[in-house]
Amino acid sequence: GNASSNTIIDTFKVATEIISFANTYTHFDYYATDLAGSEKGSNIRFKENKNIDFKTQKQITYPQAANNSFTINAYFESANTLISPILDNQRTGVITVENVINDGSLSNSDIVLSNTGAGYFGAEVGNSTNPVASEGNTSVFVVSAPDIGANTATIAANVHANGIINQVAVKHAGSGYISTPTVTVVDGGTVDPGDAVRSSASAVVSIVGEGANNTVNVQTTNVASFSSGGNLKARYVSRRVTLEEGFDAMDLRLYMDAYKPRGSNIHAYYKVLSSDDSEPFDEKPWVLMYQKTADTTYSINENDFKRFQFNTFADKITYVSGGGANYQNFRTFAIKLVMTLDRVAQDSFIGIPKVINLRAIALDSEGTP
Repeated sequence: GNASSNTIIDTFKVATEIISFANTYTHFDYYATDLAGSEKGSNIRFKENKNIDFKTQKQITYPQAANNSFTINAYFESANTLISPILDNQRTGVITVENVINDGSLSNSDIVLSNTGAGYFGAEVGNSTNPVASEGNTSVFVVSAPDIGANTATIAANVHANGIINQVAVKHAGSGYISTPTVTVVDGGTVDPGDAVRSSASAVVSIVGEGANNTVNVQTTNVASFSSGGNLKARYVSRRVTLEEGFDAMDLRLYMDAYKPRGSNIHAYYKVLSSDDSEPFDEKPWVLMYQKTADTTYSINENDFKRFQFNTFADKITYVSGGGANYQNFRTFAIKLVMTLDRVAQDSFIGIPKVINLRAIALDSEGTP
């Protein structure tokens, strides 16, 4: 068959039904094109009805050309000229899988333009006739540094002829953003011709990230931008857990067994609600935990599941509600896990992290199970 769009492949399986007789044989070969390549490689034999994991990502291009298509060949052999294997082509198909996982980068869908500003000078911010917002001025907004590494994202602003910011786009996606970054508006409120950015009223832009980073202040407020969504693509959210009355907790511990190959990572977050807090649980922020297990702990193969522990910063949980009330304990909580993958670091294999035996323990005193 023919592809109807470009398809990225990490894993594939040929699902088929074959009738084989005595002294007859069947085997399959595939030809695949690297994601960054333009021509398919050599044939590789594989087993049907079984998941085949690639070492590097492949592609099926559209429209297809003879030299860069994804091709599967079936071969039949028989020691008897009167019989051969039978393949049902009506029940034969190819299932492809792309692992939707990123490295903490940002995308256009993560950006929220809540105030378009006013009086922006078009020639210095971006041409309103330019249909590509990412070609706009990158001096208007500055994104904070990532939590991991130094690959800071940049976003560009495009201005309308009437002086408002009409579109914001990611110029450089960055990486390592596992908590919600901040966006600083450069200048604004000035019309000095010497300024890189001139405006009479500043625009307001925010990014929907994964949650609050509590490395400094363990008291978090009810920030709606921390409560849902996020820039990471591979995410698991537990069901809501409510403790019995009289068993309110002050801290959380998280334990899991995980396949964590080099180039990948697992991050944990919590969300809590005190029994005395009348605000909705869903509006509470996700808060980043830290990995107690050594950062150098990695799996050596797919069967090597390591034990990981995650703690809260300062070994206690307190928060400030939207109404300003301070809470020292909680009765309801949920856990979120996000997985990241640096495909550049994994240049000779594709290793997606996997988690089993996830356990969350609510503690009735600070740091004490």
